[in-house]
Order: sequence, then structure tokens, then C-alpha cells
Amino acid sequence: MEKKNKIKSVDEKIFKKAEKVLEKIRPFLQGHGGDAEIESVKNGELRIKIKGHCAGCELSKFTFGVTVDKMLKENVSGIKNIFYNNS
Repeated sequence: MEKKNKIKSVDEKIFKKAEKVLEKIRPFLQGHGGDAEIESVKNGELRIKIKGHCAGCELSKFTFGVTVDKMLKENVSGIKNIFYNNS
């Protein structure tokens, strides 16, 4: 039981730190009619929903796959993988 609580605690820390990073990125995304929100964090895997115009944009693969990934991984320790929901 203690291991599960430890994982939850780590995931909560990742969520909070990742949310702070996304807050810095949001004005850029919103300026293009898009947005992003964290859907979940589990065992170091971060799932983010791409919203608005970003969801259908061809450039979102670059924006999220390179730029957002880099910012999150540089600023939030404990992230193992980032997955994007583009629908």
C-alpha cells in the first residue's frame, strides 16, 4: 500500500509542476486558437489533450512533439513519457 501512495504522491508533484509549465505555454497556444490540458499522470506518464485549432493543425505535431515536450521534460523531473490526445 505504501508504494501506491508513493507513486500517487510523485504523480501529483509531476501534475502540479507540469501544470505550471503549461500555464506559461498557454498564451502561445491560445493565440493560435488552441489550448492543452493535462488529462492524467500515472507512473510518470503524462497525458495531454490538445484542444481547439491545435487539435486539427498539422503543425501541432511539431509544436507539441518538440517544443512542449522539451519544455516539460526540462522543467519537470519524473516525466518518463508524454502522450497527446489529438481528438
